[in-house]
Amino acid sequence: MRATRQVGDDGAEIIFVEHDHDQDPTDTTIELGYVYLIRQGDSLRIEADRYLGGIFPEARWPELLEAVGFEAQALQVTDWDETEEEIPTFLGIKPD
Repeated sequence: MRATRQVGDDGAEIIFVEHDHDQDPTDTTIELGYVYLIRQGDSLRIEADRYLGGIFPEARWPELLEAVGFEAQALQVTDWDETEEEIPTFLGIKPD
């Protein structure tokens, strides 16, 4: 579990809590849960999100994107840290 706190220029405070759970280490999916605590002035709002994420071999991504109707493009994006490592990235474009 990880938590991050941010305060915006307007004084709004957001605490972001992330939790992941791998029910079956032999498959390619992981359950991810997020909780957002958003304070604006005297008001506190709580939002939650849950989804099933996946870790797939690089060659599988274009197949998955195309299977749900996207045109897939493979890109190499340079990492933003000091290593400047190229990271394989896939872009899904929704056809008109």
